[in-house]
Amino acid sequence: MSVLRDMRQNSIPPIETKRLQLISMPLPLLRLLSERKFDDARKACDFVLSGESTLADKIWLKRRIAMIERDPSQHEWMYRAIVRRRDRQMVGYISFHHKAPDPDLREHCPYTAELGYTIEPAYRRCGHATESAVGMMHWAHRKHRVETFFVTISPSNTASLKMAQALNFKKTGERIDDIDGLEFTMKLDIAGIPEAFWELTGGKAGQFGVP
Repeated sequence: MSVLRDMRQNSIPPIETKRLQLISMPLPLLRLLSERKFDDARKACDFVLSGESTLADKIWLKRRIAMIERDPSQHEWMYRAIVRRRDRQMVGYISFHHKAPDPDLREHCPYTAELGYTIEPAYRRCGHATESAVGMMHWAHRKHRVETFFVTISPSNTASLKMAQALNFKKTGERIDDIDGLEFTMKLDIAGIPEAFWELTGGKAGQFGVP
């Protein structure tokens, strides 16, 4: 199957963290998910797909497929499967909204990226969101010198708010999203990540914020 071949020949290296791999999903796999062809997608993966992945229901999926088709340099920034190392189980997915610099955020910062993620319900409250977010930001900082990051979170999403606050994201404003309603806009300078989180990427003290 061409999708499996693309997975095995994936030219975008995974992002490695302490317990996870963040694996870039090739376009054929993303298309299968957008078409809700879960059986074909499951056969194509070299990891265990998380049931009928909620990624298929995301309105942004088809838009980001189109972004990658127009500009392949977007691909490494886009949807990555969050995969547990110990059993190859996909527990969620994570993605930047746009490669840096994000044009929608230039009024806030000239060179930044916005991060979004979802952990599937069966795998929540295990620290996967925090570990994958730190891994993605560390990758963007090391490879692309991104030092400032944004997230937008619903005030009703207390778990994500607690995670963002633990990482030292600070609220900078509010906005009304067309789909999700009221959201808090939160900003983080990577040098502000507490030392306790450095080890999630296999890093050492002082690793973040150092060119």
